[in-house]
Amino acid sequence: AFVFTEVNADVLVFVEDPQSSWGFRKIDQDTTHIGKLIVTKAVGEYSDDPTDKDWEDITYLYKNKEGTREERQSVMRAIRGSGSSAAQFYEMPSTQQDVFVQLFDLERCSFGKPYKVGIYIHNKSNQERTVNVVLSSSSVFYTGVKAHLIKKGSGQFKLKGNEERSFVE
Repeated sequence: AFVFTEVNADVLVFVEDPQSSWGFRKIDQDTTHIGKLIVTKAVGEYSDDPTDKDWEDITYLYKNKEGTREERQSVMRAIRGSGSSAAQFYEMPSTQQDVFVQLFDLERCSFGKPYKVGIYIHNKSNQERTVNVVLSSSSVFYTGVKAHLIKKGSGQFKLKGNEERSFVE
């Protein structure tokens, strides 16, 4: 189960809810956050230059294409087969979110070089919404353990009904 979740896990978001029997309710489920890219050293490629592509994308060997019926079925089989109490959260309907937020890479970079990221916010409701955003970037060891904070920033944005905005940092 551990190796499966490194590649295929979903990120579930909960908020406190005093009306709930256990004090929380699920508000979002991100099925694309984990397992975006799995790489290995490319055969016959040797370079100490970090800008050279001496790696090979092998994601397709470990998981079905993201968002396909087969991918969702494999996640559900793994959850149900695990015996974990987490299975109940996949059965719970999510509350529809009316503000969509997506982080996107503007460029790939080499180790130690500057990079830029962007955030896209879309207010899907007809009413004004205030969105508080905290964005941080950290270095990570190959084991997935966070190493050092690189940069952190925050902001508050007011979006009119159906407004979309993008920010680059």
